[in-house]
Amino acid sequence: MVVNDWPRDERYNDNFPESAVVKEYEREWFKGYPLYRQDDTYAVLGGWHWPCADDDWYQLMDSQLLVLTIHDSEPWVEAWRLGSGQLKVIQRIT
Repeated sequence: MVVNDWPRDERYNDNFPESAVVKEYEREWFKGYPLYRQDDTYAVLGGWHWPCADDDWYQLMDSQLLVLTIHDSEPWVEAWRLGSGQLKVIQRIT
């Protein structure tokens, strides 16, 4: 295992030596993630936390993404379970 000393609360960047591995992973990920497949997927249940244009990535880091709507994209809706147990719904546009 390679350690890059990358802090958990720092957004992704590709300035470490093993970034080629990440680029290959991203290529495969984009092929399979419904948001980028341009098919008739309406929603994704679950998933992981990823940065978006609203820059609330750090605030949601300890929250759980429950559902993300996709079909026709914008505005898309995310439902989150916060660390406190409360639910939060976010409507987003780019």
